[in-house]
Amino acid sequence: MIRIIIIYILPLLAPTVIYFIWRKKTKRQDIPWIILLILGLFLLGLSAGAYTLLERSPAGSVYTAPKFINGEIVPAVLDTNE
Repeated sequence: MIRIIIIYILPLLAPTVIYFIWRKKTKRQDIPWIILLILGLFLLGLSAGAYTLLERSPAGSVYTAPKFINGEIVPAVLDTNE
């Protein structure tokens, strides 16, 4: 859950939160929603892309899905062959 917040929600909301803090200090009245949305989506894509590139499993890894054997759930296994 914390990973979802850090990777998806925080980058999307960060520009808006920063803008509202800045707006309160400078007493501005207009809100550039399109620019805030574009910046948020850009940061969202950047953080999701960075997570994808940094959290890869090694090449040749074999994933075994969880199984139900003899009334017990056997957890998933990622065999990295190292």
